[in-house]
Amino acid sequence: MVAEGVARLFEKNLPAAQAAFDLADHWITARNTEVARRWYLLGSGIVPLLAAVARGYDFWEGQGWSFSRRTGQNNHPILLAR
Repeated sequence: MVAEGVARLFEKNLPAAQAAFDLADHWITARNTEVARRWYLLGSGIVPLLAAVARGYDFWEGQGWSFSRRTGQNNHPILLAR
């Protein structure tokens, strides 16, 4: 789209060049927004995923709620509260 705008400038067709540049600006802004959303969702999803995998691994290994066994504190109401 930018190249089309440059081509229209060489043809001295200024309204068509401006329209091509405006379309390119709109398209680039939309793609940047999509990439930003993807990074935001990826970043906000990795930490909970890793925490869930670690917690599942602890539970799978037969330790049960191993945090309370390691610390000696009963944190089940906190961990399982709704």
